Amino acid sequence: MQARLRPVNSSYPNFNAIFTDSSIDKTKQKRLADALISYHLIHLSIEAKSLNGRLNNALIAQVGKVDDSISFKAAQDATIDT
Repeated sequence: MQARLRPVNSSYPNFNAIFTDSSIDKTKQKRLADALISYHLIHLSIEAKSLNGRLNNALIAQVGKVDDSISFKAAQDATIDT
């Protein structure tokens, strides 16, 4: 599975990260999927290589807490509408 991620601190531009069924357990996969669908902030640990200021070969190593108080859904909808 692949996800388009947006770092909160803007240290890198948006990037794609992948994970495999063997890299994180089913419970964390569900938490990640739910956060991606709802556009909620989720804390992740990413393993990646940086080349010319861009992240390459990004792999989601750990899935942390979901912050339900923050949603990027409105920003995403506004982007689609314009």
